[in-house]
Amino acid sequence: MIAGILLAAGRGERFGGRKLLAKLDTGKTILETSARAIRRAVVDVTIVVRDDAELVDSAERIAAALGARLLINPRADEGMATSIGAGVKATPSASGWLIALADMPFVLPSTVRDVAEQIRSTSTIIVPEYRQQRGHPVGFGRDYFERLTALTGDTGARSVVQDHSAAVRVLPVDDAGVLIDIDTQADLHAG
Repeated sequence: MIAGILLAAGRGERFGGRKLLAKLDTGKTILETSARAIRRAVVDVTIVVRDDAELVDSAERIAAALGARLLINPRADEGMATSIGAGVKATPSASGWLIALADMPFVLPSTVRDVAEQIRSTSTIIVPEYRQQRGHPVGFGRDYFERLTALTGDTGARSVVQDHSAAVRVLPVDDAGVLIDIDTQADLHAG
């Protein structure tokens, strides 16, 4: 079983705060759109949020509707790595993890599914690539449990990918969404 970890604990400061609760042109929030995409591809989904009442309330509704797990990361201010570690620790029996960023709602559900399906061995790392640019979500096989749970800082799992470059398998995709994250209000209409 591949576990999906949706990282939704950032502050969204460049956006002006509470970015994940902003609505896209579809009328759905960034968080809901990203959660639905990952849930369509992976059965076991954990949404990791910061301790923010409005965000937690919204995430609880989304998690309940999708049959996902909600995890509040009390260490979110220490960086993205703590959210990865918390999500991976919450799913210790998984055979691998698909790490997705909640501020990337334009990733196609089919891309999420393709990345998850490519995690075929315990030592695999799958990175989607669109037009020679690597993006997200990234898949990790079981062998990376210890590394993922020990991460620190705000660079996510980049060090794991760099340190195990021989295990990285690039998955070419026809999905510009793997490169588009929402950082500003103008980005809401990028997809």
